[in-house]
This record gives sequence, structure tokens and C-alpha cells, in this order.
Amino acid sequence: MSTFGERVKETRIALKLNQVEFSKALGISRQAISNIECDKSIMAISNLQKLCDLYNINLNWLVSGVGSMFNNTNNNDQ
Repeated sequence: MSTFGERVKETRIALKLNQVEFSKALGISRQAISNIECDKSIMAISNLQKLCDLYNINLNWLVSGVGSMFNNTNNNDQ
């Protein structure tokens, strides 16, 4: 199973963003992204939520590796 950092990198690549673009979208430094992707540091909860909200990422998948990367956008919640 992949690590949290590997899933962050996988997400960034799936979104076709480089580390600079990704870090700007999240409001953190490129070095912070690099450290997270290499499992040298963890992502703040506020940044986890921002990442999931901005790109429709499944928080459960991001944290645990369970489920799909993206949330299902075909639901009919009202």
C-alpha cells in the first residue's frame, strides 16, 4: 500500500500540476509539498481539507488509501 506522501504525489500528477502550481493552489511552499511527498513532513489538516475541496479528492483515500482518489460526482444529494 502506498504512503500518504505517495498519494499526495499521485494526486498532484493526476491533476497535471507541478509542485509549484500545486503549492500555490494550497497556499504552501513548493518545499513543503516536496517534503510531504517524500514523507518527511505531514500536511496540516486545514490543507488536507483545502486539497479535498479544491479538487474533489476523497479524504478517506488520501489519508488511508481506501476507496477512490476522487469523490463520486454523479450523486444526487439535495
